Amino acid sequence: AFALFDSVLAVLIMLYVLRYWEASRREAIGCGGALGAASFVMWQWGVHSPQDKGIELMLIMGAVLLSLSKRRLNRLVFSPCLLGLSVAFKVIGGLLLPLCLVYATARSPRRRSDLALFSVVFIVAALVWNVPYLPNLEWLLAARVGADVGLPGHASPFQWAFPPEYLLTVTHIPIALQRAWYARIVIGLVLSVLVGVGLARRTISMETATAALLLALVWIVLVAGGLDRMNIGMVPAILLIGRNHPW
Repeated sequence: AFALFDSVLAVLIMLYVLRYWEASRREAIGCGGALGAASFVMWQWGVHSPQDKGIELMLIMGAVLLSLSKRRLNRLVFSPCLLGLSVAFKVIGGLLLPLCLVYATARSPRRRSDLALFSVVFIVAALVWNVPYLPNLEWLLAARVGADVGLPGHASPFQWAFPPEYLLTVTHIPIALQRAWYARIVIGLVLSVLVGVGLARRTISMETATAALLLALVWIVLVAGGLDRMNIGMVPAILLIGRNHPW
């Protein structure tokens, strides 16, 4: 089942690159393959040791492609439905909501009604799957996020704050965690200021700003997992940046 979803994801990645990147056909096929079908991360975590991260990526890329469709039904129903499902599945898709909203309503003469329809479909799709878990949802979210930010993991950029010698003494763990929190705050503030100034001065696009948010989430918060988790943020970020900044 995971291999099937990853295969669909590889097709969506290639389609996005071929259709929306300003690159030659050879460059697009090479980049689309490297990010999807020929990705070493996908081979490891989709074939050798199957994980479900590819499903989240598939939902995200499906939502982005449908929001760019010329058909109103695709933009305003199917796109927010997939985006909502991605939020219900692993939350990270919610960062693409502003971008997909802009895509879906940019050419619409009935922008207010289209915004309302997109939002309603998105909210329903994002929340309905959580109904069975509502009694424990707060605890589940706190436990999941706490596991990430409570200890720098093997994929964490804050590993430097937790050097090997600290593993020998439990008393140094709070110091390491405090350093990691300071690093997160500094990185988050700097990134927020840069993105805000860039959007205000129109020196960066919505795609680049969205990519920055995706990278910030996987680099600052979701740091206790492996590279397959990092890949959820990195692949859409590279695809979005590539649309405005062809290599």
